[in-house]
Amino acid sequence: MNPPLSITAAVMTDPHKTPSSRVDMAGLAVGWMLLGALVVGLVVGGLIDHFLATKPWGMLGSVLLFLTAGMAPLFRRLRK
Repeated sequence: MNPPLSITAAVMTDPHKTPSSRVDMAGLAVGWMLLGALVVGLVVGGLIDHFLATKPWGMLGSVLLFLTAGMAPLFRRLRK
């Protein structure tokens, strides 16, 4: 049985825009957001610890804060 025309037309016009590749890219974007939140949390926490002499509490608190903020887009995507 042939697939519906809309899926066939999408694959024939641009093979890089298949439904599975869009899902993969969405997952990759969420992964990069979490990694970015972790890196920013580490940097901000390191600066807080350095200037306020609160080692390791500044880093722990900022990493938890930024990872929590980084997970918000993940939960929004999962709700859709």
